[in-house]
Amino acid sequence: MTYEINGFNIEPATGNRYLFRRMTEPRHAYIFEITPKRIVLHATFPDDVGIDQEATLDNAESSEKDARKAAKELQRQTFGLGPAGRD
Repeated sequence: MTYEINGFNIEPATGNRYLFRRMTEPRHAYIFEITPKRIVLHATFPDDVGIDQEATLDNAESSEKDARKAAKELQRQTFGLGPAGRD
């Protein structure tokens, strides 16, 4: 099942890991492990071919906060946690 939260397309990967793809430019992706008690960022990478990957990674780091918010919302939806959730 895929989700769309806060401008990210979210796909289950393996176990408790999810792939978050930013839907707007610059496109980049994150891999988060999400459990009822924590959210762990495992990877950040460019999601477009043929682009300046260094610049895209700089942008990805600056928007990690948005991805983390989407991860918290997925955690809340998946595990039925209150709005705050825990990292």
